[in-house]
Amino acid sequence: MGANGTSANSNVITVYTGENYRSKANGNWNDVSTWEVSSDNNTWEDASVVPAIGAANISILNGHLITVTENASADLVTIQPTGKLTVNDGITLTSPVTLQSDATGTATVMGAVTGTTTVNQAVTAPRTYYMGLPVSVSPEISGITGISKFNIVTDTWSDIATQNTTFDTKGIGYLVQVAVGSTTNISFKGTLNSGNVEVPFSKANRRFNYYGNPYPSFLETNKVITAAGSNIDPSIWFYSKGSGSYAFTTYNSTTEETLPSTADGGVIPPMQGFWLRAKTGASATSFTFTDEMRLHKPTGSNAIFKAPKAAASSKLNLTISNGTVADETLVLFNEAAQTGFDVYDSEKMMNSAPSLNIFTVVGDQKLAMNGMPAVMYDTEIPLGVNVPAGTYTISAIRFANFAEGEKVQLIDKATNTLTDISATDYTFAVSEALNNTSRFALVFPSKVGTSVNRTEMSISNVYVSDGRIVVNVTKSVQGNLIEVYNSVGQRIASQAITGSSNRIEKQLNSGVYIVKVNAESTKVIIK
Repeated sequence: MGANGTSANSNVITVYTGENYRSKANGNWNDVSTWEVSSDNNTWEDASVVPAIGAANISILNGHLITVTENASADLVTIQPTGKLTVNDGITLTSPVTLQSDATGTATVMGAVTGTTTVNQAVTAPRTYYMGLPVSVSPEISGITGISKFNIVTDTWSDIATQNTTFDTKGIGYLVQVAVGSTTNISFKGTLNSGNVEVPFSKANRRFNYYGNPYPSFLETNKVITAAGSNIDPSIWFYSKGSGSYAFTTYNSTTEETLPSTADGGVIPPMQGFWLRAKTGASATSFTFTDEMRLHKPTGSNAIFKAPKAAASSKLNLTISNGTVADETLVLFNEAAQTGFDVYDSEKMMNSAPSLNIFTVVGDQKLAMNGMPAVMYDTEIPLGVNVPAGTYTISAIRFANFAEGEKVQLIDKATNTLTDISATDYTFAVSEALNNTSRFALVFPSKVGTSVNRTEMSISNVYVSDGRIVVNVTKSVQGNLIEVYNSVGQRIASQAITGSSNRIEKQLNSGVYIVKVNAESTKVIIK
């Protein structure tokens, strides 16, 4: 292959005219060892000059990160789906660029690129996507049949429109309908967004603001939330279609936890739409995306590397599944958390049927993530379930950093059963849709870690719920009596054991009581 131009000792840039360039590995655009060339896209050899104007095409291959450290120009740059291009601060790449996309990912760019860029996003048709705009407003688009915007004041989506001018604001999120048929990619053609992008911010209605990543790169979620400061709850929600149904992903920046726990909420992908919720006392009227929030996705990882926490939190992750779809909730204990709603909590965004919902309840709030300062022994934590008719299994997929011997019990008040959910799954069936916050509850029993042989014990734990004593037993003692005595030794209630979880029907006043089963007794206090 011959190069047009003068020798390497000349001040004139030499380039393979009409030849194709491709990256060999991570490297510097301006370093010849980064590239190889071919005249037929089949036989390749090491390049002797760096790519520039005159090259037929310059390709950044999958997994390669190419950095532009000096001003550069080209006729066409193509970045494969997991390829990455960084243009350093104060430097410009002048060239049309195509960002490819497939099931493995979407190419990303950071820095200043001058020229018309085509950004592709791999899709499945027909489907609705929640996304942002990576290029200048009113772009050329293909593969899209309908576009809608969210209005926080009316808490509604606009009517579906087809005109490209609907993409009229960078940084906000759009609902996008993909063309029916064989569509596998949608594309946006325009000038790549870079620099500050300011968007409106409101605490109207339910206070949920819908945004879309405005850059052709990832955003670091914690930096986005930090930039909003005290104006928002420290949580972010994504809505997308997984295995058969649409469902929310929740991320909390205080705990750096994501639900489902298999997802990565620490980064916001290119074009991804997401929700931020204003606090009731928010004073801001706008929010600004900045280049400082941007990053490439770490190669070979679906998570941002995080510094370890100073103190480990105790964590219980519960899932509910019908074998096809699932949902997940988190109960977390950290001494810095508050008993009420705070930065350790994330509100539950309800998935639509046929998706499933599982959550805990504190007061009148339904929580996807429930952070508390310490384990509250012998106290019910209401567990909400919202599912269609069917058979479901509740499982503890994580029970971490609890004291030795601790466990958590799942109470099913409809079947009067008690399950050590930290060790055993629980399966139940409903013949019609269930939307309930009173059937299930979690209890951390205080009676653990004793020297008594637990197989010989009758009482698992005793606690108070709605002013009534609840007695859970660990083995079958059907037909025996639960007896309740007051502080002076008078028997004031007795009731036959009917299952593993037994609620004493007699309403009791505040005071100290003794609960007895066979020869075993324990004390309980009603406040």
